[in-house]
Amino acid sequence: MFVSIQNLKSATQNLKMNSGLFHDISFVTFQSNDGLSAARLLLPEFYSNVAPVIGSEFLVGLPYRDFLVALEKKKSKHQEKLIQKIRDDFNNRSHPITDRIFFMDAKGIHNFQT
Repeated sequence: MFVSIQNLKSATQNLKMNSGLFHDISFVTFQSNDGLSAARLLLPEFYSNVAPVIGSEFLVGLPYRDFLVALEKKKSKHQEKLIQKIRDDFNNRSHPITDRIFFMDAKGIHNFQT
């Protein structure tokens, strides 16, 4: 295993995954002030930690370095609102990463077209 992934795992041990519900959409967030939140998507166990909470197919947003959100993939106006919020955060927060939304399943991570 790469030393960088081992270091990221060490930095993540005490980080809590927060879950919630926005109307009909389940989501989880990772938010820290260590500059590594978005990088946690690279952890080998990311999928296996998130899938039991929000389902085996989900969307991921990495709007800025201190925030990662995964949300249930479901056709819904509320999903559209959350995607827009991710894009707004990308445009308005410091240290932006991407306004792109990703789709994740057991096979890996893919671009998501809205």
